[in-house]
Amino acid sequence: MSSYGYCVPPTTDEAEARDMSHLFLRILSPVDFHENSLAALEYAAQFARQYDATVYLLHVIPTDELHLHREVYRPEEGGGADVRWAEKVSKGKLQEIAQKHLSGGIRHEILTRVGDAAKSILETAEEVGAELIVMATHGRAGLSHFFLGSVAEQVVREAACPVLTLRRK
Repeated sequence: MSSYGYCVPPTTDEAEARDMSHLFLRILSPVDFHENSLAALEYAAQFARQYDATVYLLHVIPTDELHLHREVYRPEEGGGADVRWAEKVSKGKLQEIAQKHLSGGIRHEILTRVGDAAKSILETAEEVGAELIVMATHGRAGLSHFFLGSVAEQVVREAACPVLTLRRK
């Protein structure tokens, strides 16, 4: 993983400068179980270690049958496309991911939501008071971007806090 950096705007007030040292105490990291989102979680974990922050690990469960039949939700075990089953499976997977990627004393909470991914991410960020969202982008272009849209793009446009997006090649 490559290193990262960020820029803090200059300040003349010493108290404000001290406050800037605790920029990211609540970090939201949406995970869709693809490799890209796990790489983004690694960045969230690095920020959490640096700032002694809490990571809110979020997975948004889709409501459409097509996506509920994804292998990740193990629909064959739950009797098909079932949102409640998908939520149970998702929570278990998030627990495993947290144990692997957020070990070493990083405070974290596991959250699941059901519905539209971008809307759920934005609502959750507001609910938990996120000061940073760290998420993956799949980097779609052309027709696939036009038809599928971009969750990351919508979150970047509408989030009240900074959003760090990462795309793996």
